Parts: sequence; structure tokens; C-alpha cells
Amino acid sequence: MDQKTGSAFAVYQDGEEISHVSVRLNDEATVYIAELNGIDLAVNYVLEHNYVKVDIITDSWSVLQALSNPTNSCPLIWRLKGKLKNSTSKISLKWTKAHIGTLENESADVYAKYLTTKEEIDIYFKIPTSFVKRLINQEIRTDWQTLWRDSVKGRPVYSIFPKVNLKRVQGIFTLIKSSRDTVPWLIIRVNSSERSLHVTVAKKPKTGFI
Repeated sequence: MDQKTGSAFAVYQDGEEISHVSVRLNDEATVYIAELNGIDLAVNYVLEHNYVKVDIITDSWSVLQALSNPTNSCPLIWRLKGKLKNSTSKISLKWTKAHIGTLENESADVYAKYLTTKEEIDIYFKIPTSFVKRLINQEIRTDWQTLWRDSVKGRPVYSIFPKVNLKRVQGIFTLIKSSRDTVPWLIIRVNSSERSLHVTVAKKPKTGFI
């Protein structure tokens, strides 16, 4: 959201929110990293408070899949797996669909949205290759769009397709291969592509603890 990333979770007991945690990550952190970090923070919270039984509810299906994959080599995934395996608490990870009105999930979403207005960074993650590629792709596409807009050639085509599009170029490339006289020019550039997270903790404390 607004190119800012964060992790947040809310803690519910007997249907009422009793606590929440939200942290701002560096802008280079991906949404996947933010979701994974949110679950990791939730697990840390559970371990610190020594709860016996806890349900961690998340809408990040990709993280749950990664945790269930024995061949996943991500260090963050393996660290989280270790915490879950060695925990004396009974921690269950459950998936919920996003934005369907689930109280706990919507509450965590509010805290995650708040992080888009926060400038101070709480946790830094290593810049992923995907982030660097995205920046490069954005720069290339911007330059490509400028060249296409300012060019004196291909104006009839520009009137139909004013916005550059890699899929369209790929189609043109296929057409050129079949008939070079049909489309006598070709510009090849890289296309670019561009969610906040919400991690909810619903917990049950030990008997006698609040």
C-alpha cells in the first residue's frame, strides 16, 4: 500500500481484542516477506506469553504453503518452522479468506493500513532481487513510454495503442516472424508488474492467566 510495507496482528481473547502489534518494514520488503514476518511476530508473542493453546489466523495462503513444503529453502521459513516445532505451546495455523468481514482479520487490516502513514522503519530486511528487477522494469517501461509518445513514427498505430504493452509487443513479434513486410518495426522492452497484510492471533491463555 502506497509502496510502504508493514506487518500487523491483533490478539483476541473471548471475542475481545486485548492487544495488537504492528511494525513498519523497509519499502524494499515484499508483501510475502511482510506476511511471513507478521506470522513470525505472532509466534514470538505467543512464546513470550507462554500460552498453552493458540490459533494463528492468516489470509496468506502462500506463506502457509511455504511452511508445509519440506523442500522450501528460505531461511526465514526454516527459522519459523523451528520455533513452531520446538514450542511448548500448541500453535495452530489457520487460513481465512481476506475481506469477508472476519472481525479479527479486519482489525489486523486496520493496523496494517496505519503503517502506510508511518515513516520510521522498525525492521529492515535484505533487498530482494525481485524488488531490484521491479525498479529496473519500471524505469525501462517509463523510458519506453516516453520514446513511444515522442516518436514521429508510427503515429497511426499510436492513435490506437497509446500505452506500451509487452504482451502486445510479443504479439507483434509473432506476426513479424510470419510476415516481415506486415510489421517492419519492432521495439522490445521489459514489462513491469506490480497487497498489505493482516495476521490475526486468537489466543487462549493458561488457566488463571489473563
